[in-house]
Formats: sequence, C-alpha cells, structure tokens
Amino acid sequence: MSDGGGPADTLLLITRHGQTDANREQRVQGQGDTPLNAEGLEQARRLAAFLADEFPGPPSAARSARRRVDRILSSDLLRARQTAEILRAELAVPVTFHPELRARRMGEYENRTHAELSAADPESFRRLKHDPAFVPPGGGESTDQLRARALPFVRGAAALYPGQCVVILSHHKVCQLLIAELAGSGRMAPVPNARPAVVIHQNGVFRLQEEGVFHHGAA
Repeated sequence: MSDGGGPADTLLLITRHGQTDANREQRVQGQGDTPLNAEGLEQARRLAAFLADEFPGPPSAARSARRRVDRILSSDLLRARQTAEILRAELAVPVTFHPELRARRMGEYENRTHAELSAADPESFRRLKHDPAFVPPGGGESTDQLRARALPFVRGAAALYPGQCVVILSHHKVCQLLIAELAGSGRMAPVPNARPAVVIHQNGVFRLQEEGVFHHGAA
C-alpha cells in the first residue's frame, strides 16, 4: 500500500473552516454563528480549487494513484456551512450538515477574547485550555463531552463510506481532537484555517499521513 492509500482506503480530509474576524481577534466563538471574513472566503475558494484538481497525496505518489473528493460532511454552524458551500460549488459533490461536528459550546465565554478571559480568571482560563473535564459556565461543554459526540460520528463515517475520500469540515478543537486521537498521535497542535490534514482508514485502523500536513498554501 502506498502512502497515498490504495483503492480500499478511506481518506478523511480533516479540515477547519475559513477564517473569521473572531479567529483573527482571538475571540471565543463557540456555537455562535459567526460568518467568514474576506480572508476566510478567499481561503475557502483556494481550498476548493486545490481539491478540484486532485487529492493532495504525498509528493511520492503517482498522479494516477491520487484521489478526488467524493463527499463533504460539515458542521452546521454558519462559518462551516459557508466554507462547505464554496467547496460544493467547485467540486459538485454531496454535502451534508451534522451537529456532531459543531464547535465546542463555550457558555458565558462566547464572544470574549482570550486576553479578557485570562485577565478575569487565570485559573479558569488555564483549565479551559488544559483540563478536558472543565465545563465553561453558563451551558458550556467540556473537551471530554466534545470528544464523546465528535469522535464516534467520524469513526462511523469512515465505516459508512469505505474507499471514499471524505472532507470532514469542522472547527479548531474538533479538528485537533480528531487528528490526535484517530491517528493516535496524541498531539494537540494548532490547526490552520482551510488546510486539510489527511487521516487514512483501512481495516479499522486510522493513521495520519505525515507528509504534507497541513496541505496546500491557503493560509
């Protein structure tokens, strides 16, 4: 089997939505419906053009072995929907929207900047970032709760669409969790906007394609 995956492999393109003003301001969005900004719209267009050409396999893969996107599974929040619709227009593939892929609920922290939260309560801000059981006040969601809804959904999608190339379009924390846990890397590295990482699924085993992560120059 090549690094790009053989015909039986399911390829998951774990992708964050395009940029929003809140991203640029380091402002907590949570499940608020914030739109893409001008840069985010352009990022989505560049991503669409890139994916319309061919699946971004490793440099060693033969062109004939590369893959095209078959479908898009997206969060139903506005910034993800806007990104997905731009991809759909270019790729002409099915798009479905799923609440399981929504961003983490952030309760009273929504629409506040990281600097504001850190200044107001440094310990709670530390726990927000590092304690998977911490629940933001006012109806928030812990990282553990986020994992419990997003991870089984994506595992199920990999089994449901064997041999396909599937864009999983979601949000920063969700993408971090999926990349770290599906691929077993354990790394919660920053995820850039609109640049997919590739997770390969075969025979119940997931692995991260290390070459070229994250793909293409949208950022």
